[in-house]
Amino acid sequence: ELIGTCLLVGILVTSQLSKFFFNPIKKLRGAMDKVAEGDFAVRLEEKSSSKEIMEIYTGFNLMAHELSSTEILQTDFVSNVSHELKTPLTSMKVLADSLIAQENVPVDLYQEFMVDIAQEIEREDKIINDLLALVKMDKAAASMNITTVNMNQLAEMILKRMRPIARKNNVELLLVSTR
Repeated sequence: ELIGTCLLVGILVTSQLSKFFFNPIKKLRGAMDKVAEGDFAVRLEEKSSSKEIMEIYTGFNLMAHELSSTEILQTDFVSNVSHELKTPLTSMKVLADSLIAQENVPVDLYQEFMVDIAQEIEREDKIINDLLALVKMDKAAASMNITTVNMNQLAEMILKRMRPIARKNNVELLLVSTR
C-alpha cells in the first residue's frame, strides 16, 4: 500500500511539474503559430516564475514587434513604388487621350505631345532602373542621389499636360509664380 501511495504522489508531482514547465512552452508555441499566420500583434505576458522563460518571452515579443515594424515599412514602400510607377503612366494616358479626343490635331501639337510621351517613358524607365538598383544596393554603401529641380519649369510642364483636359471641361489653368 505504501508503494501505491508513493506512486500516486509521484504521478501528482510529475503532473504539476510538467504543467509548470510545459504550459509556458505551449503558450510560446501558440504565439509562434499566430505570428506564422501573419498576426504580428501577438505578445506574451512576461510574468513567469522562471527567469529563462521570461527571457524567451521578452525575445519573442521583441521579434514580433520588429516583424510588425518591417511589415508596415514594406507596405508603405510598395504603396510608394506603385504611386511612382503609376504617375508617368497616368501622364502618358492623359496626353494620348487628349490627342485622341481632338479632331484634326495640328502636326506641331501632335509632335509636342509625342515628345512629352517619350519623356514620360524615359521617366518610367528611370524609376524602374532606380528600383532595380535599390534592390541590388548594399545597405552599407547606400548614397543619396540629390538633384536640383526648377519648380517653375516642373509646374509649367504639368500645366501644359493638364490644359487639354481642362479646356475640354471649360476650366482655365493659370500659373502665377515668383522667380
